[in-house]
Amino acid sequence: MFVDGYKGSSAKFEQLLQMVEELRLSGRRVLIFSQFTKMLELIGRDLR
Repeated sequence: MFVDGYKGSSAKFEQLLQMVEELRLSGRRVLIFSQFTKMLELIGRDLR
């Protein structure tokens, strides 16, 4: 669920970013699925 203007953090989102970084450092590739396009936009923005 998204709340416009919310500035807090998400434990699940932070965990995802940590996992992606650990996998990247170990040479692994990652494919991320979400039914929420807004969430994919947020993930993509942070991974760039």
